[in-house]
Amino acid sequence: MNFTIEELQLSGVLLIKSKAFHDKRGYFQEIFKDSVMEKIGLKFVQCNYSFSPKNVIRGLHYQQQPFSQGKMLIPLQGHIQDVVVDLRTKSPTFGQHLCVELQDLSAMLFIPEGFAHGFAVVSEHAAVMYMCTKEYQPSAECGIKFDDPDLNIPWKPQTPIVSSKDNSLPSWRELNF
Repeated sequence: MNFTIEELQLSGVLLIKSKAFHDKRGYFQEIFKDSVMEKIGLKFVQCNYSFSPKNVIRGLHYQQQPFSQGKMLIPLQGHIQDVVVDLRTKSPTFGQHLCVELQDLSAMLFIPEGFAHGFAVVSEHAAVMYMCTKEYQPSAECGIKFDDPDLNIPWKPQTPIVSSKDNSLPSWRELNF
């Protein structure tokens, strides 16, 4: 099989790698195969793309139930620091975060429903594709301020570039879980 799947420290978060086939022309790599995703219970219905320069932080975002999304994050180009926060109140890791370094299709990260997600661009720029298990619903959009002191996430950028929308997100303590 061309895919390897590893469950990370937060239950349900998966690191997925696929083999690249190199020759003098460059390389070929499968990044999605429905039969593989089906075996691990994943079905995607929406695909998004973002392009960002160095030091941009996007997030921490999530969708409220019943529109909560699982996301497969695929770094097509560049190096990112991906961050997930467990929002599942009955989970033993509720409120904990996980940072994962992803670069140039070296691996993909599946984030299940019930997590907030964000990433920081470490390289000069990054192109990122997200495959989602549910369609985006603007009325269900939520988030947590990226630099919340209670979460204490060790973001890589020293001078982050953040949207005004993301900068005005509520703190962890302001949310009612």
